[in-house]
Amino acid sequence: MNTKEVKSVREPSVWQWLKKYAWRIPLITLGLHFILLLTIYWLGRGQTAEWLVWAYLVISVLSVLLLLAVAIEAFVHRRVKKGIGIIVADIVWLAVLFVENYLVSMLFFFTLPDHYADRHPIPEGLELNEPLNIEIVHPYRDTSYTAALVDTADPQTWLQLAGEMGRYRYDFYYPELEDGDIFLRCFEAGSGDPLSEEHITFRTWTEVKGHKEFGQVANMRQKDFQLYEGDLGEYYAVRVEVWHQNIYGEEHKLLEKLYRMDGWTR
Repeated sequence: MNTKEVKSVREPSVWQWLKKYAWRIPLITLGLHFILLLTIYWLGRGQTAEWLVWAYLVISVLSVLLLLAVAIEAFVHRRVKKGIGIIVADIVWLAVLFVENYLVSMLFFFTLPDHYADRHPIPEGLELNEPLNIEIVHPYRDTSYTAALVDTADPQTWLQLAGEMGRYRYDFYYPELEDGDIFLRCFEAGSGDPLSEEHITFRTWTEVKGHKEFGQVANMRQKDFQLYEGDLGEYYAVRVEVWHQNIYGEEHKLLEKLYRMDGWTR
């Protein structure tokens, strides 16, 4: 048995296939990308497994490395023209992948549907409040509109939420309250899932100082906030809680109220 025969026997069949059909690597990669993107889109933003996104990136890198390995093998065996051809093809393929990944990130991942509302239907018989129309309760006008809705004997009127297109603001009224801060926390009413925790806490944080009698504690001139779970027009039940933190860092809940709200499409 001559050297060439021994070599051909010892070479793994996969490696032989790669050397012979190196030009198919980009086509196979594009096919796998297409399958992964369909799977990711079907799952939606809220349920997309992280490993699918990593698989998409790993396949891209692996295809470039495989072409490079075939090119190096060609140079080692003094098939210079073939090696140069594969190197050029690899560079072109790298540029194609860069453009593809950029377009996918801009046009695909930012428009992924979020099926959160589908997975969390509003429980039957649950009574929900509707946020006020933000066009009526303009954030930069006086607060006479919400003040007229507040009944000192009914705590459920003390929190008034207004929103439009997935963006919300709130007015809050309360009796005497020690100095500190108030903020909102939101939860899906059925499962208790916390919603956009850090974002909502930060955007609704309001200082309380010298509040000695019943009156407004927070107003809609503060920053608005969004629920990043779900999409615009897809409604689900949300438990909105008002929390107080005193100057010593101790927290307690002041009030909770159920609302029908939709998410913010990022």
